Formats: sequence, structure tokens, C-alpha cells
Amino acid sequence: SLLLNDDILYLGMIGGMNVYDLSNPCAPSLVGTFRDPAGRYWDYPQKCESLYEWRVPGQEYQRMDLMDFPDGRRILVGGCDTNGIILVDVTNPGNPGLFDHIFTTPTVEIEGSDARKKKYIEWGVCCEYPYIYTSVASLHSLVHNDYFSGKYTPRNWTPDAYGIKVYDISDTTAVRDTLILVPRKFFPTHIAPEGDSCPNEISRIGDKLYLNFSEYGVAVFNADGFDSSFEGIIDLPGTGRVRCTCPTAKGGLVVGDGAIFGPWQDCNVYLLRPSD
Repeated sequence: SLLLNDDILYLGMIGGMNVYDLSNPCAPSLVGTFRDPAGRYWDYPQKCESLYEWRVPGQEYQRMDLMDFPDGRRILVGGCDTNGIILVDVTNPGNPGLFDHIFTTPTVEIEGSDARKKKYIEWGVCCEYPYIYTSVASLHSLVHNDYFSGKYTPRNWTPDAYGIKVYDISDTTAVRDTLILVPRKFFPTHIAPEGDSCPNEISRIGDKLYLNFSEYGVAVFNADGFDSSFEGIIDLPGTGRVRCTCPTAKGGLVVGDGAIFGPWQDCNVYLLRPSD
């Protein structure tokens, strides 16, 4: 993923991050790098027979946002899929360093007579000190017959966690978190052909959070720390699977969707103007 702040570009990758200075757009320069200190990298594509055999990834930056601490530190927060969130100190963009890695608390699922722990994914991230908001979706297991052709066989998929997770990092030695879910009637009924669960995007405009929400449109939450709550669904006519949300500089929200089953090019783009 990419995050641009002033003239600094953060490029998140599986296993690390690069920082570029774009003050001269015709000659961008690499000014800093950060790599997973544990040396963990994904074998890609993933191959697993069960959602309980999902390999533990290293750092992955699906989405990123910046958080400014009261003491002047600037922290980059990245969503790490099934591995929680990673916090990187980028106060000096030329020398980024690990601040913290907060791992996902697994949910528990009963399968037969066994109680087994199952993770969920956190991709989307937005921040306002001391709160970090992430998008949360149920993890599914996929047998990757051919990753690049999009041929998947979904297995062991139980929709049980969809909404947002809120972290309070005002005390970095005792981080608190809570899940705020949408009503079950809005849970997705199927997985898209490429296999990703929704929501995997989160955008903030004012005191509202907007999540892409599978075939149902855009889910809306109020952003109020641990008092955040689900407010409703923006139903988009003719929506297939909502894939992305992106705020504009003028307070609008760009939303993109595509067919749940069908060609990638079968898609729409919407410009929403959120209001109270």
C-alpha cells in the first residue's frame, strides 16, 4: 500500500516498508527502509488446507495511516491482515524503527467437539490519537488452485466478525481494544471470486467511519473511541461487491464496486457526499 504525507511517500510491502522523498518529483529518492526484525516473509501465494493452518505472516501493510503523539512522535500504523497491526516510528523518516506490533486476539469457533481458535483479518486503518480504528472481517480458508487465475475453493468459512476494531493506545504498556460489529443480518452471504472478505477498507470523514461492505454497500459508524457505534448501511443501487472507499479533499467519498461473480471490468464508481 501507499501513503503520501507532504513530500514523503511510504511504500508498504510484505516484510517491510520503504520511505521516499518526493520533494523533487522528477527525481524521487529512497531515504529510509524498515524490515521485519524477525525476518518473517510470506510464501506467496499462500497454500493451506484449513483456516487453522494459515501460515503466520510477518509484517504486511495492507493499509496505512499516520498518528501524531502528544510528545511529538509520529507513528505509522499498518494493517497486517491476520497478524493485527504494526506501529512504526517515522518521526525521522530516514530512520524508521519498530514501535510496537499488536497481534490479533483470535476468536473461538466450535467445530465438532473441538474448540479451535480462528483469526480475523484487519486491513483498513485510520487513526486519531489515542484511537486506532481497523476494519475487521472473518478469515476464510482457501485452497489456492491457481492464485493468479483467481480459481479458489473456499473452505471452512463462517461469517462471525464483521465491523470495526478500536484500539486505545493512550497507555502503550497496556493497550486496550474492543470489537464493534454490524448486525448479523448484514453479514456477507458469500466470498467474492478473488477470495477476499469485506470489509477491508476504512475511511474517516469528520466523526464518521465508512467501510466497504460486500454486497450491502457502505457501512457507517460514528467515530467516538470505545463509544463508537454502528449507524447503518448506505445502500448503493446496482451494487455488486463494494471494493474500496476513499475520502476526497472536499469531504466526499469515492466508492468503487465490481461484480461479485463475473468479470473485473463489470464495475461502477460512485461519489457520495456524506451529511449528518
